Amino acid sequence: MKKTRLPETRLNSLYSDFRPLKELNPEGFHANVRTWKDYLLKTICHDRLTIKCGRSLLESLNLMQFGVPQSIDVVLDELVSEGTLIPLEDFVQGKQNIFLSSLRWALRKTPILPPFRSRISSKGFYLKEVELVAVPSLEEKYEIVMDKIKSSIYSHSNKFSDLIFTKDDFCRRVQMNDFLNDWAEFEIMLTYLQLFKREIVVDNNVIKMCGRGAGNLVSNFEPNKITENDRSIASLKSVTWRYKSQISNLEESIAHYSQVLEGDIESGRPKELQRVHLRIKKMLEKNLLNSYNNLHNIQKMRNSIEAALDAVTLYEVLQQSKGAIKTISEELGSVEKIEKTLIESEDEMSKIEEISNVLTVGRDNEDEIDKELENMGKELKKEQEALNKLAKLQIGKDEVGKSTEEADDIIDSKSESQAVPLAG
Repeated sequence: MKKTRLPETRLNSLYSDFRPLKELNPEGFHANVRTWKDYLLKTICHDRLTIKCGRSLLESLNLMQFGVPQSIDVVLDELVSEGTLIPLEDFVQGKQNIFLSSLRWALRKTPILPPFRSRISSKGFYLKEVELVAVPSLEEKYEIVMDKIKSSIYSHSNKFSDLIFTKDDFCRRVQMNDFLNDWAEFEIMLTYLQLFKREIVVDNNVIKMCGRGAGNLVSNFEPNKITENDRSIASLKSVTWRYKSQISNLEESIAHYSQVLEGDIESGRPKELQRVHLRIKKMLEKNLLNSYNNLHNIQKMRNSIEAALDAVTLYEVLQQSKGAIKTISEELGSVEKIEKTLIESEDEMSKIEEISNVLTVGRDNEDEIDKELENMGKELKKEQEALNKLAKLQIGKDEVGKSTEEADDIIDSKSESQAVPLAG
């Protein structure tokens, strides 16, 4: 949300008591209200979930030339009326959910429920001391929180106990310190997640995830309230984290004193000092061993609890499966009915097989006829080819015979012309 500044040319009007303008100059009145709204939400509420109405707000808006704004109450009242700001007391009681919010602000316009008023006097520090939740900032931070929940919790959860936390553990897992200013804002965000978004259930120091991302992991374990089992799981997880952190610190300290002792020996420091450092190291090693033993015992207990929870889940699955099998069995009917259906099916299959055989025989006969016709065609083709060859051969013989006769005629002719005439 980008910060904004008040226009200097309008400061005189903005810091004056412009309430009479609502009747005298409505356009100027609404222009001042819009300007102050924009400034409060983008500057005063920038990166914060609440705005503290009262003396501190007036002092933060004070300008040497104009003093404190004389009509900022009008702006605050309108922001509350439209639901942009919510009194913290109402917010933590969940009075601003979708249905009740509409009802509440509708009633504020009637004599039944008086409207919110931030002004308590006509002069001086005239605003009453009340904390107001800034809904735009809250919704912006909520989107960040949900992204963290999805990536840090839901994506790594495969059993019910993965969705139970103490407040400290939840804050650490979601890295709330990166985008919330203090523990008060953390509590406001928890209230929003629980009462308005139905993502978590909170009771004292225990948080249980119950949003869509939890899937079926919590459905068998009273998702809408915190149970004693939930408290035990949260406590064990918290102690587990504490021992792991303690072990990490002890190991670092032991490594440090090991280096110190090496330095003592190499530099020839007094034996008494070396003994002190050695005693500290041994004490740390003893504490480390105790911490590991305690962590082991806690882990065994956690494993037992998780095994029991898995058994509950398995039992529920078996119960559901049994119900499904029963329903399917009822739909199938009795064994006699199934046997009758099978016999009837076999009879119908036999009929179909007979029909298929008949059709197949007919098809086989047609195939034989087609094959015989094909063979006849081949035989005729062969005979025709043979006749063609014979015809060609006959033509060749005739041409040879004709050539021979012509040669004979020529020879005879020459013989006659060369013959000697006989004397008469």
